[in-house]
Amino acid sequence: MEKFNPESTIEQLPIEGFSDAIEKDLSGDIEIQKPKKRGKFLKALSMSIAATTLGLIINHVYQHRNRVEQEGDSFTHSDKETEHILNLLCGKESFTEKEKLLICKKITIKICSEGDISIPENMDTWSMVEFTEFNKKNKDQGLYNSRMDMFLEVINSNFFMKNLHDVLWKFEKDYGSPNIRWFIEGRHRASYYNSITNTINLAADTMALDFSEDFIAEMAHAKQFHEKPVTSYARAAIDYAKTLYISVTSNTDFREEYLKLYDKEGTLEHEAHKIIEKPLREEAFTAAAKDHENNYERINERVKKIVKNREN
Repeated sequence: MEKFNPESTIEQLPIEGFSDAIEKDLSGDIEIQKPKKRGKFLKALSMSIAATTLGLIINHVYQHRNRVEQEGDSFTHSDKETEHILNLLCGKESFTEKEKLLICKKITIKICSEGDISIPENMDTWSMVEFTEFNKKNKDQGLYNSRMDMFLEVINSNFFMKNLHDVLWKFEKDYGSPNIRWFIEGRHRASYYNSITNTINLAADTMALDFSEDFIAEMAHAKQFHEKPVTSYARAAIDYAKTLYISVTSNTDFREEYLKLYDKEGTLEHEAHKIIEKPLREEAFTAAAKDHENNYERINERVKKIVKNREN
């Protein structure tokens, strides 16, 4: 039997045997031919229960491993990448060259997919100049994408938003100190919170439009799992199993069915984004507004440039 290691990721854990054992308990020891759809539902339910149990253990380890320290107006995080990205969201730090290229790659992939253009095979070797020229070429052909222009503007005119800085760090400190990471590729299409590893994963292309908005949205989930971990995992498992059952029995797309949870009262997604997120967003945007008042002329010029680029 494999030895349990709480530092392992969920993909590395022996979850299949665990879930099969749970399914046996749910379905009984009698060997019968289960209907195909019922069998899938039981499998999904057992996997959800297994993931919930393991998730609680792993999440506990991760949440108590991270630390946020405050000394005066300065904050530090035990995870230095998280500290950098959080400071980046409020303009205290600048993008590294690696981050610039990573985000430009994500935006370029998006432009290609929306414009039915072949994705360049050598993008991993591109410099900022090549990404900029590729974007200009597509604009000349009528394939304009505001994300790249806005991101380039942000690189050149970002400023430190002290009030927003204090609010974002307060969220980070109060709600479990989740890790923050960029992501480019994977099964997720937008930013998301991974409750198993207590990590907010920010989609590079959406971050080019608004640095803090996705962070705040996913912090709502971090708050849920920090304040009520057992209840949140149980609700997540039930929501997932029910959605999969509906998808299988009605032969519909799972993602489309899952998106309906955002508007369905009582679900984890509805609570996070319709209830918890709203006051967090209002607090952060109120702070950002104060920063913008202090930098009105600079912001106004930046907005004028973006509008002009869009018109062209």
